[in-house]
Amino acid sequence: MKTIILIFTFFVMACSVIADDYGNKVNFFDGTYEEALLLAAKENKGIMIDFNTEWCIWCRNLEMRVFTNEEFADFVNANLINLKIDAEKGDGIRLAEEFEARGFPTTIYLNSEGKELGRVAGYMPPKEFLDYAKQIIVDGLTMEYLKTEVDKGSNDPKVLYYYAERLYSDGNNEEAIQFYKKVSETDSDYREDAEMMLAIINEDNQKMKELVEMYPDNALTRDIALTFLNESFESKDDAEIQSVIKNIEAIYPDDEFVKFYIGQYYLGKASKVMRDSNATNEERLSVMEFTNKAEPYLQGMIFVAGVDYVRSELEYQMGNFEKANEYINKSLSLWSYRKLYKEQKNKIVKALGE
Repeated sequence: MKTIILIFTFFVMACSVIADDYGNKVNFFDGTYEEALLLAAKENKGIMIDFNTEWCIWCRNLEMRVFTNEEFADFVNANLINLKIDAEKGDGIRLAEEFEARGFPTTIYLNSEGKELGRVAGYMPPKEFLDYAKQIIVDGLTMEYLKTEVDKGSNDPKVLYYYAERLYSDGNNEEAIQFYKKVSETDSDYREDAEMMLAIINEDNQKMKELVEMYPDNALTRDIALTFLNESFESKDDAEIQSVIKNIEAIYPDDEFVKFYIGQYYLGKASKVMRDSNATNEERLSVMEFTNKAEPYLQGMIFVAGVDYVRSELEYQMGNFEKANEYINKSLSLWSYRKLYKEQKNKIVKALGE
């Protein structure tokens, strides 16, 4: 990578907060990757790159949930030079290819020399995102370190577990299974998690149920509970679904992913009617109830914009253009440049003008 020399005053001016719609607290460096490398070397810091695209909804949720989180922002601002790069524009195209960022969001952590320390492919809630950053930056549990230890024949359950975790995150499930098995055979603090992960990867529902009973306080029981929640949605048995929702809410009342899954379930019921060209206005009006149920679950996430989009389209289909306009304006207030929302707005404006 090419490096250019700039005077120090530029670095002071460039390291400023980039404004967005969500009250971002992360200080994103307003300069090039090469300039960020110079600053990282000067300040002896690492680099965090957020690869995103305009159309990526999980990228927007990352901005809305993680980059507004004060604890996460304090940590990355103190330890890293932070870059936000659109992978489909300008030099971002080259950098995304160079760093093999193929899905979005992809968050990559580098040392001050530009060497990769670790990455998050996709979205995680603020606490998990911060925990991972600390593992990489503070604890030094980088993929390079873990692989070196494994290659040397390490039998340390901590090393083997985190190595398996990195492999799993990268999609190398078969290799991850081998190391999770090794950890599950140890008498260590990581055994429970390894057993849980093996059941999750293998989609072994019976084993998952047994492990939930054996280790009810294990953090991974949430992931297993979400698996069963999804299964209940597929059953289409409303009584069963409501029972599962009630149970999982009682155990995880504030969990972001639990709220997301439940909110999307209700929104999906309304969306199904919205997409049905043969639906009656009575049916459209009746499913507004599901958007009302979805909204509190998705509040505070970018997905709440989708609730108002569905409401807008249902109102439009019923000929209520003023109401449709009110709802799409709410969607646009959260995601002003989403193509779907802009097209909806233009359609409504045209209808109002006729």
